[in-house]
Amino acid sequence: MTRRGRAVIAALATGALALLSGGGVAHGGQPCVSSTPATATVADIPDEQPGTLTPDARSATLSLDATCTLTVTYTVATPTAPQHFWTSYFDTDANAETGGQLFNMGAEYVIARTPGEPPVLLRQTRGAGSAPPDVTLVKELVPAGENGAMVHLDDLGVTPGVPLGFQGVVAWSDTESEQFHPDFVPELELAPLRFSFTFSTQPPAPPAPPAPAAPQPQPAPPAAPLTPPVLGQTVTGPKATTPRAASSPSSGA
Repeated sequence: MTRRGRAVIAALATGALALLSGGGVAHGGQPCVSSTPATATVADIPDEQPGTLTPDARSATLSLDATCTLTVTYTVATPTAPQHFWTSYFDTDANAETGGQLFNMGAEYVIARTPGEPPVLLRQTRGAGSAPPDVTLVKELVPAGENGAMVHLDDLGVTPGVPLGFQGVVAWSDTESEQFHPDFVPELELAPLRFSFTFSTQPPAPPAPPAPAAPQPQPAPPAAPLTPPVLGQTVTGPKATTPRAASSPSSGA
């Protein structure tokens, strides 16, 4: 890694938390309202520098939930020490000429965290010439585990269809002795992780109203009951005809 790169990371390690008194809020594009869950893990070489102060990082994981929240965490075999420092660099526009020029990408945002402190989101803008990038505090973030953080996609200013570039650094840093011992995830010889994801800026359509119920057939009214005639009541209507018996002819003399 170049001396300039080490100076940039060391500057973040020593000065990031001092920026809490100032800085603007970055908010990119239309707000994200939903996202497709996705996870990516990049492994690191174990036991690269045994017997040194360098933390032994094993992996870094990026996980996106359905509500546009990205969580980044690290697996580290070395017990956490007060001098440990975790930084996550994000290239949000796939443009190496914007942000801080480190790790073969232009990182616009950095998540920095030290033990016992909340993680912070920082924004990098390219410095003039070969100068280190200007670093501005965006906001404090919600911690995730011992060394991770949660950040909303809106705060990273992501662009639909553009994968998120990622480079992680787990380091031991001491400002008094000016010692800095980093472990990179992924290794610097490898390309940064490109995390593909999808999200929507449109709220979901409301559910369609239920179809109207088909009309139910109404039962027929009951038939009127037949009322038997009452004694002494005149019954109207056609009279029944009773056939008469045939009369016998009169006999003659």
